[in-house]
Amino acid sequence: MKLFFYPNTTEDRYLPKIKSAIHQLEDKGWDCSLGQADSLKIYGDDSYARFTIETSDMIVSLGGDGTLLRAAQNAVECDLPLLGINCGRYGNLCAYRLNELDSFDPACLIENKTTLLETAINGKTYLSVNDIVIGKDFFGGTIDLQVSFKEETAYRFIGDGLIISTPVGSTGYNRSAHGKVLAYDDDHYVVTAICPHNIDIDSTVLKAEVATSVALMNKKYSASIYIDGSYIGPFESLKIQCSKHHLRLLRRQESCDSQQYERTGEKHV
Repeated sequence: MKLFFYPNTTEDRYLPKIKSAIHQLEDKGWDCSLGQADSLKIYGDDSYARFTIETSDMIVSLGGDGTLLRAAQNAVECDLPLLGINCGRYGNLCAYRLNELDSFDPACLIENKTTLLETAINGKTYLSVNDIVIGKDFFGGTIDLQVSFKEETAYRFIGDGLIISTPVGSTGYNRSAHGKVLAYDDDHYVVTAICPHNIDIDSTVLKAEVATSVALMNKKYSASIYIDGSYIGPFESLKIQCSKHHLRLLRRQESCDSQQYERTGEKHV
């Protein structure tokens, strides 16, 4: 099996951990490769740029959840399964920690085809593995948002912002905002208001075919768009829907069996 690694090389302190992970998997008999730039960064030459991502069997992210989310864009584009190995502080989306690689066995992995969100901004299409967040720009202010499902206004509220989350992302920021939590392989997504003044607004679970539109109703306070934690630009209006693409995320059998989730809340047709 050919493993193509997508490592977090932004900090030198990660490099020994990355080397350790690669060497452990090599010792188990797997063919391992890096991109040329990553091989130069980690080993000082391109000796580990052995094959391309397109000719690999699996993409392996080495880092935390942020690294996995960045690697996911390549996994979706190449239609390859993605495995996360946690070498950082957080790694809820990762199947293994660095000290667990002795038990690495592809036969024990389950592939979840996870729902992705899609939106177009200034003519460019963005995919989200985790969430799309509309957030206020000023700590002391609030923003006025109108939320519509299937082009029909669902509610309007004043608050700190809005989280539109995939099932994978539902256990992150969405959960911190008391949003509904879904299984990774669910075909729904979640819309959750952040600190709404209208406290009766509940987190809403939506079917994949239902599009969500959001508009800024009062320009007194500005807002911004963030996709999977990355700043995209200023916000005025946005339409979000589930993508036809999916992420092939690999999980260990035991972590899938123990995952707790709920499918409560209104599901719009």
